[in-house]
Amino acid sequence: TRAGFEVDCVDSGVDAIARVSTDPPDLILLDWMMPGLSGIDVLAAVREHYNANQLPIIMCTARDEASSIVTALNAGANDYIQKPVNFTIAIARVTAQLERKNALTALAEINRDLEEELAHRTRALMARHSEQDDTARQDGSAALSDIVRWTSWLKSEEAQSDPRLREVCLDSIVASARKLASL
Repeated sequence: TRAGFEVDCVDSGVDAIARVSTDPPDLILLDWMMPGLSGIDVLAAVREHYNANQLPIIMCTARDEASSIVTALNAGANDYIQKPVNFTIAIARVTAQLERKNALTALAEINRDLEEELAHRTRALMARHSEQDDTARQDGSAALSDIVRWTSWLKSEEAQSDPRLREVCLDSIVASARKLASL
C-alpha cells in the first residue's frame, strides 16, 4: 500500500479463487502455504481461466529449494519471491509484472486496431478491383462493338468507293483491337 498499490487480502485459497472469479485483480501475490487449498492449487484453478499474460501471479513462500521454484513456474507462476520478503525486491517484481501486463494489453489493442484496418483496406481494395473489372468489361465490350461496326462498314459499298475512309476505318479497327488486347 505504501508503494502506491491498491491491495486486497484474503484468508484462504478458497477465498482467493472466489475473489478472482468475481473481481479479478491486476496481479496476485500468492502464498504457497494457506489454509484449505495450497497456493499451487489456487494457481492451477486461476490458470484454468486466465493465462500468465492476462493475470500475473507471483508465488511467495519460505520454500527455498530449486524444485519448489521450478514447480511454481511450471504450474504457471510468472515469478517467485522467497520469505522473508525483501519488500524492495517484491515491489520491483510486482512493478515489472504489471508493466509487462500493461504492455501486452496495449500491444493486443494495437493488433486489434491493425486487424480492423487491414480488413477495412482489404474490403476497399476488393471493391476497387471489382469496379475496375466492371470498367474493363465495359471498355472491352465497347471496343468489340467498334470492331464489329467498322468491319461491317468495310463490307459496305461506300467503303469500297473511298480508299481514304477505308484506311481510317482500318486504323480504328486496329486501335480498338489494341485496346481490347490491353484489357
